Amino acid sequence: MDKLISIVLPTYNGSKFIKQSIESIIKQSYKNWELIIVNDASTDNTLEIIEEFLQDSRIKLISNSSNLKLPKSLNIGFKNAKGSYLTWTSDDNYYKEQALEKMLQFLEENQEFSMVCTNFTILYKHKTKLNNTSVKLEDLLNGNSIGACFLYRREILTSIGFYDENKFLIEDYDYWLRIALVKKIAKLEDNLYFYRVHQKSLGSKNEMLVFERKKEAIRHYLPLFIEKFEYLKNTNCYKDFLLYEKIDALNCGDDKIIKELNETYDSKKLYSMYKKYYKLYANPLFLKAIRRLGFFYRIKAYKLKKKLELKKIKLSNVDRFHLAFKWLEKNIIINNDGTGVIVSTDKRLIYPEVSGYFIPTLLRWGEKERAKQFVDYLIIIQNENGSFNDSYGKCEYTFDTGQILKGLWEFVDENEKYKHAFLKGCDYICSMQRNDGSIATKDDSLWGLAYGKKVPESIHLYCLEPLLKATKRFKIDKYELCVKRALEFYLNDKNLTNFDTLSHFNAYIIEALIDLGEIERAKKAMEEIAKFQNENGAIPAYSHVKFVCSTGLFQYALCWYKLGINDKANKAFHYALSLQNLSGGWYGSYGFNANYFPESEISWATKYFLDALYFKLQNEAKEENSSFLSSIREDDGRYLELVKQIKPLIDRGGVTMLDIGIGKARYEKNLYKLYPQIKYYGLNFCYSDGLPEFISMKEGSFLDLPYEDESFDFVFACESLEHAIDIKKSLKQIYRVLKKDGILLIIDKNIKKIKSLKIGDFEQYFDADQLKTLMQESHFEVEIKENVPYEGKQNNLFIAWVGKK
Repeated sequence: MDKLISIVLPTYNGSKFIKQSIESIIKQSYKNWELIIVNDASTDNTLEIIEEFLQDSRIKLISNSSNLKLPKSLNIGFKNAKGSYLTWTSDDNYYKEQALEKMLQFLEENQEFSMVCTNFTILYKHKTKLNNTSVKLEDLLNGNSIGACFLYRREILTSIGFYDENKFLIEDYDYWLRIALVKKIAKLEDNLYFYRVHQKSLGSKNEMLVFERKKEAIRHYLPLFIEKFEYLKNTNCYKDFLLYEKIDALNCGDDKIIKELNETYDSKKLYSMYKKYYKLYANPLFLKAIRRLGFFYRIKAYKLKKKLELKKIKLSNVDRFHLAFKWLEKNIIINNDGTGVIVSTDKRLIYPEVSGYFIPTLLRWGEKERAKQFVDYLIIIQNENGSFNDSYGKCEYTFDTGQILKGLWEFVDENEKYKHAFLKGCDYICSMQRNDGSIATKDDSLWGLAYGKKVPESIHLYCLEPLLKATKRFKIDKYELCVKRALEFYLNDKNLTNFDTLSHFNAYIIEALIDLGEIERAKKAMEEIAKFQNENGAIPAYSHVKFVCSTGLFQYALCWYKLGINDKANKAFHYALSLQNLSGGWYGSYGFNANYFPESEISWATKYFLDALYFKLQNEAKEENSSFLSSIREDDGRYLELVKQIKPLIDRGGVTMLDIGIGKARYEKNLYKLYPQIKYYGLNFCYSDGLPEFISMKEGSFLDLPYEDESFDFVFACESLEHAIDIKKSLKQIYRVLKKDGILLIIDKNIKKIKSLKIGDFEQYFDADQLKTLMQESHFEVEIKENVPYEGKQNNLFIAWVGKK
């Protein structure tokens, strides 16, 4: 045997294990091989380790200028491969000495096969496990049964082409399926490879995404396999596929299917699949399905829930924010009727009311496109009289109409149809005002609550703010009169804000008072609520119970934030945040005898979490503003880096510069002395007084920059991105407002120094490579400069990232 074997080894920051991987190839008993290492823009010392081996002429190095990910790197390697036989390995795995020899010998002696795979040992942190591979089609169509050690003929590359670069994380599985459709694959019983499982391995970091993409692959290929190999229709792989499809429907909220599943399939098999899905998605419907399997499984469901709840402790607050947004994305319905958010995980209908008052929330968090989809849906379903119906489309509600107006208001200047819909809704609310000034609704039969309570009619105060805005914007006096008469009526009620209803509805009334300018009345109401607050921040759902309402907690926090009472707000906010399910959502209530959506995740809890968080961050920015420094030394490394990066643009011509998180403009004060010709712009999360006249100032956030596309040549963000929470969206916004060939300079703190510094509960410091990758994903060309000196110190605290659009 003298056939050349080409081995491709893609690597990104693989310094920990790559030496062992390369050495295992050099030690092979079969010597006629070439090793093509594709260094995917590693930022650690991987390249230095590789260079130690380049004296071996069989080893070749290709370096990507940017991080291209695994499938692209594989294809680059195979485009340079010359061998008659091909394979690839990973930087954290390694071969046994006879691996290549035995696989090649088999293929040479068995020409009917185009590929061979072998068994291998899985290395965990504290144990090992033998992996028995399988080439049976029914096994392959259940998952990647071929594994990590394989060899195939060049004819495969000629026949089916390269790896699909859109199949990141399942590029190998997709390739094996493509091979199995047209070629024969064999298996050796020999154990010839070591596969390492650790926290940083791709599969471990992306377990849910891998699972999703494998299902997509099976969904695509299974019909093709059945068409060619009809017997597969009678095998377990096809039956399991149908079961997965049904369980996916359950994951999407169709709980009606639980009964059918539990009556049709084996309980043990169902439990195994429910458990897997629950661990991956944390969807409470799978706990519900497990409980319905029987008494024994109810105990298992309880233990499973408790076990996963313990993992929540490890989540950072930023993680919780992203979980909440993922929950929202998953629970937005897009269909022929339109786009909107669900009522709850048990009632997966578009909820017009919540979709409407979610719109201002979406806009605050940089989701304008989604917000507009909601608006477009709402104006279609609006009744001719201006009102809006419930989620079933059966009954019109004044309160729901007012909630929706909060969203429509945000778009009144964009299009005449939005303005028309908004004013129709305002007219409807006015038409529902009684002679005494109170606001009526056509049907309150569903307003009953536990303990003989009822939703108070005074919650209609919460839908009056849009009328005030309409008065100021369109000078329509009847709207102001409607609000004035309603306030006179409800404020005369001494018990208006008494805590004798569900906290969620009580908070509606108090927040309405704040928004309508009745600050003192609202303060007194929140003083009463403070008497019910426990030391841990919890406030009961009703004045006489022990359980809590998640939405009520976030709403009370929001009221305190709006009143500037941050200590009590933070307690309520963080207690409610701690209740978050691993799915990212919240049940309506938690605790003994909880009775307000106790096992169903409600959409409005996520809305009020995001609102409370926004005002929390705004208040913190106001507090920090007073402590911002007003000057910086001209020899400070951060300032010198700014000068260095902006000077080439100055030499090129006129420059517009935006400083995000400008504070007291200490950088600009120095820079203006050098370059007065720059057009300076500044942005803060809250407005800053006393800035120099040469700076044009706006209030805003990273997620919704209030500027047109391609407005700036240079964007500067020093110690401000750490407050952005959603870095991807923030970079997307910056990219949008930068001109072509514009420069982004980020200077921020190094995550390696996080232990030595106090950090806010929603702040985040950065790993140099991770932020670089995020910038590259946003289409920036990136250069990193570590250990930027500051205030005469040089201790690796600050890093600079320079991005070119």
